[in-house]
Amino acid sequence: MEERLFYRDKNTAKILEAGRVVIYGAGTMGKALKKCLTESPYNIEVSSFIVRSMSDNDNIVDGVEVIDIEHALKLKDALVLVALNGKLISEAVSDLESAGFNNIIPISFDGDEWTTIRSNWIRANDLLPDVKFLADIDEGVIAADKDIDVRNSSDRIHVYVVHSVYDRELVDKPVDTVYDMPIQVGAALTDRHLFSILDSNGIDNISGKNRQYCELTGIYWAWKNDDSDYIGFCHYRRRFDLTNDQIAYIAGGNADVVVTWPIVNYDTVRKQYGKDHIIEDWDTLMDVIEDIAPDYHAAAIEVQNGIYYYAYNMFIMKRDLLDDYCSFIFPILEECERRIGQKDDIYQNRYIGFLAERLLSVYLTQNRNLKVAIAEKTFYE
Repeated sequence: MEERLFYRDKNTAKILEAGRVVIYGAGTMGKALKKCLTESPYNIEVSSFIVRSMSDNDNIVDGVEVIDIEHALKLKDALVLVALNGKLISEAVSDLESAGFNNIIPISFDGDEWTTIRSNWIRANDLLPDVKFLADIDEGVIAADKDIDVRNSSDRIHVYVVHSVYDRELVDKPVDTVYDMPIQVGAALTDRHLFSILDSNGIDNISGKNRQYCELTGIYWAWKNDDSDYIGFCHYRRRFDLTNDQIAYIAGGNADVVVTWPIVNYDTVRKQYGKDHIIEDWDTLMDVIEDIAPDYHAAAIEVQNGIYYYAYNMFIMKRDLLDDYCSFIFPILEECERRIGQKDDIYQNRYIGFLAERLLSVYLTQNRNLKVAIAEKTFYE
């Protein structure tokens, strides 16, 4: 097992040493975590799911018993992995500690622990056979192009870090790099401007659509205004974690597209979208692709029936490829907007951004000739 584990941290090591764990949470996140841990390279036993109440849960989920906290006290010495949406984890940990559990690891959807666990599972099960892993550069598996001057990479690689007036205060301050460029999205919707780069700059922008388009208003602005060799996007809380050798490898033309580890669903991409969002919106997307981009329809079907997708609208692309990608997604999204319209629910009204996340995987599935590389991601609380 040891040689198959590529990105170990202290929590991954602790899970491996336990060999048997209990998962708090029997929903989407808990089932995906269970799938990864019980298969190669981990092969760890999940003895039980713990839930707060049995009223909304089955007694058996994916072949594992489900019990509430009161009936789980016999397991209080076991290692408990709390697998929930990030905003629910604090309360769950508090409940467990109050009940006498003291061996707890939070595994949030966005957290680095979950990224580490699923990245090992993806590699061990050869889920992405045609993709390069940038972490291998530091292991000497891939030779970086040493002729590239990393100090001058900022002239060639621009990775926009998306901010808005709604950003949360972070506990840990991210370390800015030479290629990071902060951009404020939704700038047309506020008088408060945070940076010199605004998605409302210039005549050709869609900044006013930010409440539906999310970070895509920034992507649109960069598409129309930036001519550097590579253009990328990440978020103020979700950052690419790139070493100098990895930057040199990208700048040397060894990757057409850089993405981060895909999201692994327990259900198919379509079914999971329907659990988190509105399934009719997904079906509208599929109809639009068939109508205005029929060459991509088979790839879209493959993605919707699969279990993973590249999330967060987070990528680094060659400039000419970004032009092709944006020319693909924006007409589709504009037609989805026309057919679906506005929603009263603020969160679900962001459906354009949610759909676009999946479109990146559709694009890469269709264009299998592209050199795709996986980079690490760090999430800041």
